[in-house]
Amino acid sequence: MKTICYSMGWLLIVTLLVSPLSARDNPRKSVRKNFQTRVMSGSRLNLDHFQPGETRLLTAQPDTFFLGSWTFEPIPSCDPQGWIGVDRTVQDGCYFHIDDFFGLGGGDFGRLEPLQGDQSLWCGARPDTVASPLCNYAVLPGYGDDWDQSWCFDCIEVPDTEAVSIDYLIAWDTEMDYDFVFVEYATKSTCDSLQGIDDIYFDDWVELTALDGIGVEQFRSDTIPSGHRGALKIRFRFVSNGTASDEDGVWDTDGAVILDSTTVRSASAVYDFEDFEDESAGDLATTDGDWECAERPGFGDYAGLYYGMTVVQEDHCEVNLSCIWAFINGSTDRYTCGGHPYMISVPYGYEPDRYLINEIWSPLIEWTGSGSEVELQFDVYRDLRFDGLVFYVWHVRTFVNECPGPWLDRGYVYYGFEKAWMTITEPVSDLIDPNASQIQVALGAWDMCEYWCGIYGSSGCHSDAPLFDNVKVYRIDNHGPSWYVEPIHLFQDNFASDGTLTGTVRADMAADILPIDNPAIRPGDSVVVSVNDLENNIGTCPYTGGPAVYLYAAVWPKYQGTKAASALSQDHSRWPLVDSVNAGGNTWYGFRMDTVFTGSEGSRTTPVPHRFCVDLNDNLFTPGDTVFFFFKAVSGPPANNITYWSEFTGTKNNMSEVIEDPMEFTCLPAGWWGLSDKLYVDNYDGLGAEAFFQWTFGYTCLGCYGEIDRYDVRGPASLAGNSLASRVVDVSQQMIPRYRTIIWNSGDLQKGTVGEGELYRRKEDDYSVLYMFLDQHTENNAGIYFSGDNIAQELDGMTTMSSQNFKNDFMPHELITGDHTDLHRILLPAWDR
Repeated sequence: MKTICYSMGWLLIVTLLVSPLSARDNPRKSVRKNFQTRVMSGSRLNLDHFQPGETRLLTAQPDTFFLGSWTFEPIPSCDPQGWIGVDRTVQDGCYFHIDDFFGLGGGDFGRLEPLQGDQSLWCGARPDTVASPLCNYAVLPGYGDDWDQSWCFDCIEVPDTEAVSIDYLIAWDTEMDYDFVFVEYATKSTCDSLQGIDDIYFDDWVELTALDGIGVEQFRSDTIPSGHRGALKIRFRFVSNGTASDEDGVWDTDGAVILDSTTVRSASAVYDFEDFEDESAGDLATTDGDWECAERPGFGDYAGLYYGMTVVQEDHCEVNLSCIWAFINGSTDRYTCGGHPYMISVPYGYEPDRYLINEIWSPLIEWTGSGSEVELQFDVYRDLRFDGLVFYVWHVRTFVNECPGPWLDRGYVYYGFEKAWMTITEPVSDLIDPNASQIQVALGAWDMCEYWCGIYGSSGCHSDAPLFDNVKVYRIDNHGPSWYVEPIHLFQDNFASDGTLTGTVRADMAADILPIDNPAIRPGDSVVVSVNDLENNIGTCPYTGGPAVYLYAAVWPKYQGTKAASALSQDHSRWPLVDSVNAGGNTWYGFRMDTVFTGSEGSRTTPVPHRFCVDLNDNLFTPGDTVFFFFKAVSGPPANNITYWSEFTGTKNNMSEVIEDPMEFTCLPAGWWGLSDKLYVDNYDGLGAEAFFQWTFGYTCLGCYGEIDRYDVRGPASLAGNSLASRVVDVSQQMIPRYRTIIWNSGDLQKGTVGEGELYRRKEDDYSVLYMFLDQHTENNAGIYFSGDNIAQELDGMTTMSSQNFKNDFMPHELITGDHTDLHRILLPAWDR
């Protein structure tokens, strides 16, 4: 029997097998395209545990100091209160310039010298300890993140029967595979439309050469073939991505590129020769005006304040009629796709690389008050469907001696499709430099179509969201280390790595660390936390030296002599055993954590501020084990304050509180004395009404809570490569002998409800695992119970072989609609009708 059942508000899909079947013998770079997505919970329920995205500061307490609070209320009109709109697609300067390299000492690697004569053209920046933004660069000379710099030759007219050559001396130093030097040209019938680079579309530029890595001084020649349109514009262009440069110090260079002795010629004429000797150091153009550093205009600043009654809000519980920030000021696009043709929407991009990256920046906020916890709070209205690829973002940065540091955040872009207001509270203590004199916060709207169109979505429908209001930054007078921990950076439930029921189970991070375009899955080897004390920094471990940050772990079942003490650590020198505590009938072993470093595998070069890691033994635990854990940190003298952290308790000053509610990861199969035949896959872990579903599936529906194995997909909205298929090695050996029923819950996730094994989406092929589970099972009534708003709708749009085979063989159906409210109406409360 194959049955599809619908319930109000949730799509429930039940697939059962009733006849026996024959048995038959699993980013390094943080550029924008590798940003992870996150949907903050839309639930307003309080089910005993704090849910991510819910407001923690319900009322202002006496120990809360507001650093800044902005409502933008009309006095008499909407007041930005010092906030400004910023177009982040605008470059922060022109960096192609003539230079004599005096005082640079050849740079860090001896490459910064004129290629010929006394001066050359250089795309790069000198050290500057005063002027923004260069004052915050980690290492200079060199180049920064997100540079897009052009050195352009004035348009020339050449008979279309003649080829044109560009000869030049060049040396370059860039990050290989990520940052590039290009030689390009554009051609039209006349020079009228080729004067400025803002007149030339992206697709009109033709690439002649692309260079990356390190290139020592050399002569090169590129040729524009005959058959062009008669008018030509030539440029040298340098483009860097969003990280790993001299700006953040991850990739130290003598870059980006040096040019000299440039000739533009054809067989019948020399159009220009330039050796940069007549100019002055620092000039952005040649004296004859033939060459110049050219800045391309940004996409535009669309940020503006609007009265709430003038924008679309479809929240049935709350309407904001005050002044609201939106990113539609000057847009000519309409929200017709959402049924509001009269309403302006966030503008669509108009070229392959021209999309909205808009933010609003706060005025500078004086760093005053006391306490080690700082939070950013704001109201946001989300009508942001994933397919539209418009997301909201937030950042914070620190000013030290009037120099702004880099904008910092969690590396996420956020969405939500519930058409409702939410109050978001973000802890930002670990993102602030303890030496701050001022801080600044930003909120924004980013259109990710440039990177994700055709991969994650189509950008087919833009609303007027996101909308922002009521921003607060406050400092809480709690003392001691303050924590920020990502769920996907914690230990993930796992199966034995040899594909059996008896092998050892690795203790790995949830998140896949391979790039999103790599089909393999490689979980991070250690777990990572962020912790900082803004008043006293983190202390030093009195037993071993190193940071006073610790992981405490206990193994259940108890009394397994080989799974105790120092045997739990993967590396006794890096993560030594320093403590043990008997509490709650268990022995908890404390391991000192180590600093997180950047660098290639095997090297530890650059420490990451306030981030610490630890790894447990990957060849010790076996199916049936549950490893409980929590964290501890000690601040530096003279305070020596201690705090503890579990995701279920948050920050506490008392160890007993986190011991009563620790985190855990399970080595599966486990079950109640190994007797469970049910596996609950919680693909809604930590979101919204998760606690309700755990109760429902544990007690109400099945009546056997504690006898069900549970696989928690940490951070499911992040699509981090940690769904069930990422950990199961052999379905026939690890699942079929132990499980008869799989319960799969994805809540109201829009994307990643069940993995289909598709790059850039969900690399884990869950449908393949589920297909094999049903196809090879020999038990009567074995089956899978699906619960989730969007499972059927997402499956309907999938094209991978595994998803189609599963649908056709086990769950054939025709999707009528993805939203039952299209066929049924929502009855509003009496006071809101």
